[in-house]
Amino acid sequence: MTGTRPSNSGPSVRRRAAIVDAARHLLREHDVDGLTIPDVAATAGVSVATVYNLVGTRDQVLLAVVDETVLEVERLVDASLPGVDGCLSILAAGGEVILSDPVAHRRALGALGAMAPDLWLDTGLAALLGRWADGALADGTLTGRPATDTLVDLLQYGYRGVLISWVFGLVHDEDLATLITRQALHVLSDAVSEDDRPALLERLDRLDEPSGTAERIPA
Repeated sequence: MTGTRPSNSGPSVRRRAAIVDAARHLLREHDVDGLTIPDVAATAGVSVATVYNLVGTRDQVLLAVVDETVLEVERLVDASLPGVDGCLSILAAGGEVILSDPVAHRRALGALGAMAPDLWLDTGLAALLGRWADGALADGTLTGRPATDTLVDLLQYGYRGVLISWVFGLVHDEDLATLITRQALHVLSDAVSEDDRPALLERLDRLDEPSGTAERIPA
């Protein structure tokens, strides 16, 4: 999501990054109702017009904060990693990035989830998961049931549901990684090959044990 005059020039990219950083800084100190474009501009050291031109309205600034999260995930993971771990690494990286700045992300995701749930963590995440799914079909991890695009949608919806629960305090920080993994494995259990299913179900059993510890997710 960009403003009215987006640019890929070096100075514009740096100013846009400064705007996103400023918004995240302000979200750590104020709830979304206290986030204003003049404050973002002042914190970023740019004019109000620059914020509108390069990013847009307050809602677009919030979306830019979440977009940057997806970009950080892209930098952290290799979507071509084979097997189920490739999918888990993408989703786990998203959780790790969100928890690296929990207050800002909780406020941004909470606001966006209420007003535009079809936008946040969608396009960028879908592209990453789609690249993984293409590779998983090619190497035999996935059997094509359900169809790849439907599988990607189901993974996204489940992931988003876990994050919404986290945003509203129904999931603690220390439980987020485990729930992300469990949700994804449940979805994947209907799509992986017969050869891969027993190991996947075993992982699910370990996660479902009440006294078990969270499985470490590859990143």
